[in-house]
Amino acid sequence: ITATGLSHIADAVASRLLPIAGLNMSENPLGPEGAHHICKILETEDCQIAELRCVSCKLGTIPALKILHSLTRNTSLAYLFLNDNGIGDDGISKEEISSALPGSEAVNHTLKMLGLSHNDLTGSNNDISIFLAILKMFDSVESLSTNDCKLTCRDIINLQKEIAKPKKWELKKWNLNNNDLDRRGVNALKEIAKKVSSLSEVFLDGNIGCHSKAHDGLQKLLEKRKRK
Repeated sequence: ITATGLSHIADAVASRLLPIAGLNMSENPLGPEGAHHICKILETEDCQIAELRCVSCKLGTIPALKILHSLTRNTSLAYLFLNDNGIGDDGISKEEISSALPGSEAVNHTLKMLGLSHNDLTGSNNDISIFLAILKMFDSVESLSTNDCKLTCRDIINLQKEIAKPKKWELKKWNLNNNDLDRRGVNALKEIAKKVSSLSEVFLDGNIGCHSKAHDGLQKLLEKRKRK
């Protein structure tokens, strides 16, 4: 299915001729135009879609951000998968991010699962972080998948600072396998776990820091929490 085919689905959903609870568009070359139609679907009044899979759809950074931002006006979607879509900071200006995420204080309170694996989410400079900008839009996510995203200790430390602000996070399970986290990143994760009392599972295989004392301390904290 191409973006043109998706446009017909979007029109049918918008006209309420096609009430659907789930949509799997994975492995289809939707591109930026397809992202526009996804936004139209998600912003449809009384949208009933609870699960959306757009894995490997060649969306690109700004179109994917627009999909994520459209969820601040959606209350039905609980599961979203945007894995492997070329989402990344490289070459993206702060102005472009701001344009894709207008009203940055808007938050979605219903999404439970967010899949972002196999995207380059690490910050390319100190004042731009797509990773942090995305997570700030969601406070209800319980399962987060960011494995193979080239995340570094700086990304986790920046998130630690954000989580220190008054806000309830409901994260329970976080897949961080195969990133670039060293001991400092794992220490920051431990501090995050102390703040986010719901967090009970963190996966860190393939990171340098997974063989450190910091990792052992983090896992002891999480194991103790799971036994309660």
